[in-house]
Amino acid sequence: MHKAAVIVLLMLAGCGGGSSDGSQNGGFSAGGGGPDYDIKSFDIQTPSGDSFGGDAQINPGVSGGAFVPSWSVEDASSLYTAALYLSSDTMLSAGDQLFFDEVCGSVQAACPDAASTSVDCTFNSSNVMQCSGQPEDAVDLTAYLPGLPYNGYIILESCDSSGLDCVTASHPVVLQ
Repeated sequence: MHKAAVIVLLMLAGCGGGSSDGSQNGGFSAGGGGPDYDIKSFDIQTPSGDSFGGDAQINPGVSGGAFVPSWSVEDASSLYTAALYLSSDTMLSAGDQLFFDEVCGSVQAACPDAASTSVDCTFNSSNVMQCSGQPEDAVDLTAYLPGLPYNGYIILESCDSSGLDCVTASHPVVLQ
């Protein structure tokens, strides 16, 4: 009986996978994850720069609404998925708006095997957001946005190749 209890305890100790620590560091927040797709950094660069609070200012009137999400994961040579969402808060939820979704790592053209990955995106005056390489996936955010300016977050979700174990990171943005 004692041996069975030890086996059960060892099995329970091995469960759980990646857990979220909810840490925040200068606009970057991430959960813990596996070694292949754990997010090491996430940032958004805009021609307008960041405001005092660290919000990325995305303005269609400045450089055509250009912004560049960039990130790195623990092991970009392994396949993982990367998705970008617009959200009203730092937590990914069913109501958040997906605007970029790609298989990354290894020899993938959109997200190659590299220490850091970035993608060129735009937000235009018609409330359409799109990222390079996926113009057919442009997303009209008019129904999602309560109005402009919109204070929210862009959330990066990184998942292992099975898509079952994921971590997220968020960055504050202002859509103008």
